[in-house]
Parts: sequence; C-alpha cells; structure tokens
Amino acid sequence: MPAVGHTPEDTSSKRWKAHPDDRAGIALVASIDELFAIDVQAREQNLTVIERDQLRQQKARTILESIKSQIETAKGLALPKSALAKACNYTLTFWNRLSRFLNHPILELSTNRRRERHPAGYCSSAREVTACSIKAATLSG
Repeated sequence: MPAVGHTPEDTSSKRWKAHPDDRAGIALVASIDELFAIDVQAREQNLTVIERDQLRQQKARTILESIKSQIETAKGLALPKSALAKACNYTLTFWNRLSRFLNHPILELSTNRRRERHPAGYCSSAREVTACSIKAATLSG
C-alpha cells in the first residue's frame, strides 16, 4: 500500500502518493515532517523565540543530521540523472541555507502556516524546498 499524506485530518486534494518500494523517499519525507512538527509544537505551546530555540537545539539538530545522512545515502543509490538524485544534489547544494534556522532562532522554519498544519500540503516557501524536492522525486519514481 502506498504512503499517502501525513496527517489523518489532511483532506487536501494535493496529497501525494509514494511508491511502496521507495523507502528512501518515504523515510526522508517522514523525517522532514518531524522537523516541522517541532515548530508546530512550539507554536501550540506559545513558546517564546528563546524557548523555541532551546526546543530546536534539543530535537532538531539530530533530525537534521539524520535527514542529511539519508539524502547522501539516497543520492549514492540513485541513478545520477534521476529525479531523486537531482533533488538530493539540489538540497545538498543549499544545505547551509536550509539549516540556518538552527543558528538564528528568529527564523521561521516555514513561512507557510498551512504547510505546518498539513505536512503534505503546498510547497510555497524557500525553506520547504527540501520536502517538496524529495516529494516530487518520490512521485516521479
């Protein structure tokens, strides 16, 4: 059975479906969702910027390291001209920008609140490029 969406309440017609054999893409998207969940948790708990930074430092750094490792592994296993390899290359090229939120607590992980509520939603901000790239690669096989 293919993976579909990420939240039970997601009724969006923009839901994505991954091929069940694409374990690398599915795992990456799940890890990215964990990362977004940290900021959702901070918002739901009305944390200050400093408290949110502490939460990020406690949880996000290890998730981010895992995401980077998964991307490097997926890149090594993918055909060089495949959509997944291209998404991995793109993401690794901009890795410093994508992980900047850890060093600058005032930065939002996402500028799209809908994306945070519905992780399978639209990809409209630069900070969501990783999730969207991996999802697009997962969809195109």
